[in-house]
This record gives sequence, structure tokens and C-alpha cells, in this order.
Amino acid sequence: MVVALITIIAIARPFSTGSSEQQIAAEQETENVSPTNDDSTERGNDAQEPLEEMPSEHDGLFGAGSFVLSATPGFHDEAFDLTISVPSIPNVVIYYTIDGNEPQPGEGRTITRGENTIQVSGRIPESGQIRVEDRSGYWRNAILAYHHSDTFLSSPDTRPAAEAEILQGTAFRFRGFVDGEPVTETITATYIIAADAGVRFAHRPIVTVTAPYEEFIYIYRHTTRPEVPQGLVGRQRIFNYEYFEYDAGGYVPIFNLPGSTSLGGDASRRYAQRTFDIYLSRGGLDGVVTHPVFPGLYELYAFRLCNGGQAFIWDHMRDSFAQTASSGLNVLHADNNLAIKFINGEFWGFTVIREHTSNGHFVAGRTGLAENNIAILNVENSRSEELGRFRVMAAVEGSSEVVYARYHELIEFVVSHDMSTDHARERLFNEFLCQDNFMDYLIVQTFFHNRAWPDNNLRIFRAITPNPASGNPYDDGRWRFILYNLDAAPRPNTRPRVMKFPDLYEFPDREDAPGLYEFRQIFLVLNNPTFVAQLQERALYVLNTHFQTERLLVLHSAFVSLYLPLLPEMYNRFAIEGTVEESIADFHRHKEHLIDFLNHRGHYYRLQLDVIAARVDD
Repeated sequence: MVVALITIIAIARPFSTGSSEQQIAAEQETENVSPTNDDSTERGNDAQEPLEEMPSEHDGLFGAGSFVLSATPGFHDEAFDLTISVPSIPNVVIYYTIDGNEPQPGEGRTITRGENTIQVSGRIPESGQIRVEDRSGYWRNAILAYHHSDTFLSSPDTRPAAEAEILQGTAFRFRGFVDGEPVTETITATYIIAADAGVRFAHRPIVTVTAPYEEFIYIYRHTTRPEVPQGLVGRQRIFNYEYFEYDAGGYVPIFNLPGSTSLGGDASRRYAQRTFDIYLSRGGLDGVVTHPVFPGLYELYAFRLCNGGQAFIWDHMRDSFAQTASSGLNVLHADNNLAIKFINGEFWGFTVIREHTSNGHFVAGRTGLAENNIAILNVENSRSEELGRFRVMAAVEGSSEVVYARYHELIEFVVSHDMSTDHARERLFNEFLCQDNFMDYLIVQTFFHNRAWPDNNLRIFRAITPNPASGNPYDDGRWRFILYNLDAAPRPNTRPRVMKFPDLYEFPDREDAPGLYEFRQIFLVLNNPTFVAQLQERALYVLNTHFQTERLLVLHSAFVSLYLPLLPEMYNRFAIEGTVEESIADFHRHKEHLIDFLNHRGHYYRLQLDVIAARVDD
């Protein structure tokens, strides 16, 4: 058993009711736990939509501050009575909700699920006890499950099976009031009755999300349906996140924190399972998890709960697998960890906890650059008059124009020089791009045949103000690439012999996408014989090491072994192909496709390297 010192920090504005006697100070607290590791601040989004009012105060740990709960949140073997109290405040009246909303004084609210009427808010009785029980049932009767056909634009094959039995716990939110006025912070505690939780979820980490589901979770960003309030689409909200890891004695709570949340990418939004982007540091809230959610990573500021993107309906793992396989190369990648997700106590299948790569915390932690000197750009292909536009994802306040200017310097150089010449190649890599990073990035994207690239999913970063004298190689002012969204790498039925290289050096002049066209001229350096020779040498080394066939097959087998025990319950909740059995068979078809791709890719990739070398030699 490994004993780790876990520090969870959440700092917010002081809470005040106007009476100094009723002020409750936010706390920092350290707790010893004994986990066994089974294994963004996305500032560019801050201006997209208005953020709901930040919570006045929030403790970082369950049980800290005013409340005393008689049982630790997480998994329990059987139903029990939970006692809730605030000993430090006389005459306090505690209200609760179990549907993700903020507790308020008043009569209890109810919702109807099938033939059941369920109370979802109310007052804790004078005894201080409330019953915690297993609320599982057919999905139509589950506490928070919606009829996806009525409330969410998901494809029919991602809805729960008609008779699906879904594990349903209870996500409590508690707040204390005196004379109708709040005198405590709101705390969140999720309880799930499942005696076999460790075996049932293969000892994977658990993430629980507590959120006002009816206003946000089932909204598709691009919907034009009149019944969907457009002001809520894409809006960032404050959700609460609890994280548990399996210990020899069961699941242990590691952190309990609020995070500013938005929905993930367009592909993720198509499916009912959803992807959430979580930012623990934002506005008046400053949160950091100092726990290795990913092995070796001890400071987590922003992360994603990713459903797999486009790979959600294939084998779920392509982005995680490709990024993990590329982890030793000269290109930043996102660490990941397979986990189980619950929303308001309801089982929502497995999810990938993935680093958020679009924020300064991520780049600073990987490169040693000062966070206030980091610029990150996304180059995106939209379907509008703004086709090919790019946007700043991370930059110090007031420096966006400087970042745009640095980017335009790169573009102006590329479009005004012949990339096949040695003069242009030398200047490109001496002044604008890091060649080692560019080559490894190019190898990853082409080897795995990322179909969603390079017309989309391009992410680059650099030091805003270079300081070569610092001794940090990343401080040289050159742009570098970040691996971003490899969920289509490769798409099913991509033959191992099919290559993307011709699309990079022979792409047509797209007058309808000038911004994208200009950026893609960077890849015309593939017409330079010296660069091609260097790329071929580097690629052959990578093929013999990081992308060696046997190594990739072993890694893929390890990924499959993580997913297999979780598939039946996952597909019971979110079927991919009709029945659970059909969905599992579909998973195996896609698994075998990727195995076939990996078995033959190295051979055909070597042949392609010879082709492009012969092409420029001619």
C-alpha cells in the first residue's frame, strides 16, 4: 500500500451574510489517504458566454468547515441513514437537493419518472437524518435520466436500452439557513449503494459530477430547436466534481472541488454521453489538485472528461492510445486515465480524464516557461465566412494583439517564400518553427493517419516574449505543435497503405479558405530535399523505437484490457449498436481493425518515405 500526502486547495471570496458572527472562512486542509494508483484554465473561452455567479465560498474537502456528515461519500454496501449537522451554528436549518440544484428554503420539489414521484429537494428533519438508498431502476424511472429522443439531439444508437437497469445513487447538496438566510457554504456529497463497486468498475477511478442537469447537460450547441434556450448553449457553468480512487478496502475520496464547466468539442456533443471541459482555476475561484491523477503529474488545474470524440462509436480509445504511444517524442501530448463517470449519482459509463492542453498551466508544467509568457493558438476550419480563422486559447491579458502579430509574422514568411529552397527552410526552422518538434508532430499525424487533420485540430504555442539567455530551449520564441484530438487516428476502414503526405505537399489552392490555405503552406517544406532526408532519418528511428510494431501491439492490448470489463455496463447505459451484445461485437470489430492497421502500418510507412524522398530527388 502506498501512502501519499494529498493536498487539495480551493480558495474563493469570503462568504458574508452581512453579520460578522455568521461569516464562515474558507479553509485549506491537508489529509492523509492511502490510494493505490491503478495505473484549463482555458482562458480563450472566458469571453464566449457569461459565467454564472461564482459560489461565495467552497471548502476543498468533504467534511471541512461547518458541516459534519456521519458517513464518508462514495460507495457503500447497503442503504443507511445519513446524519447531517452544523454544530457551530445554533438554530440552523439544513436544506438539501438531489438533482444538482442549489438548496433553497421552501417546500420540497418533486419530479416524475415513469410511475414514480421522487422528492428532489427539502428540509432535513429535526433528527438530522436522511435515508441514503439504492435508487437504481429502469432508465425511464431513474432519478435524472431523460428521454434522450425528446431532450437531446443524439443518434438513436446512443440512447439507453429500453429495459436498461441503471445504477443510480444520490448526489446530495446541503446548505444551512437561519431565518431563511444562508449561513453556510453549499457542500456536495455523492453516495452510491453498490457492494461490488471495486469488481464492477475494475478498480478504475470514479468521477462524480453534480450539476443542474435540466439547463445544461442535454443541450446540443448547434441546435436550432425553438424549445432550447439559446442563451444556455455553450455557456459555462459551475459544476462540482468528486474524485475517488480504489484502495484495498474500497474507494477512497481524494478531492471534492467546484469547476467552471463547458461542453466538449462538436463530435463529443453528438452523443448523449457528452464530454465536459473543467477549469478549476478561474475568476474568483483558484483550485489546484496536487494529486497524481495521471502518474507523475502533481498539479492539475484543468482537465477533460472525454467520451472519446469521434471514436465514441468505434472503440473509444484512439486518441488516448495514439497520444500515449507518442509520449516519448518531441511534441507535447495529453496524459489520460480511464475512469467511471456519474452525473448527479447516475451512472454515465466510462470516461477518459484527459489533460487540458489549451491552457497556460499545461504548457508551463511541461516546458518550464513562465505561465504569463505563453501563447497558445488554435487554427480552426469553420464552415462560415470566417473559414480558416484562428483564435488565442491562452495568453496574458492584453497580449492577444501581440500574439496575433507573432502568428502573422510566421504566415507572412511562409506565403512569401518558396519552401522548397534551402534558404526558406533554414529561416523557417531557425526563426519560426522548432524543427525537432515539427518533424515528430508530422510523423505522429501521418503515421496514425489522423483524418481530422490538418484542416482542423491544429494547436501551436510559443513564448510571447523570447528570452534565449534563460537557458530554456522553449524560450526561443519559435512556435511548437501540441498533439490535439487524435480521435480519428485512424478512422475505421483506413487501409494501412493509405498516406496523408500527398495531401500535404499537393493540396489545392482553396480560395474559400484563405486562412487555412496560408497556414498549410508550412507543409510545403516537404518539397525540400534536405528536410525530407532529415525527416526520413528521424521517421525510421521512430519506427524502430516508439512506433515499433510489437511495442504498439502490446500497448494496444493493455488499453483493450482496461476497457473490456467495463463494456457490458457501459453499453447497457449507452448502446452503440442496438443491443449490448451487438455493441460489444462492434467494439471487437474496431479493435481488430486497429490491430490490422498497426501490424502493417510500419511497412507501408517506410515505403512512403522512400516515395517522397525519390520525389524530391527527381
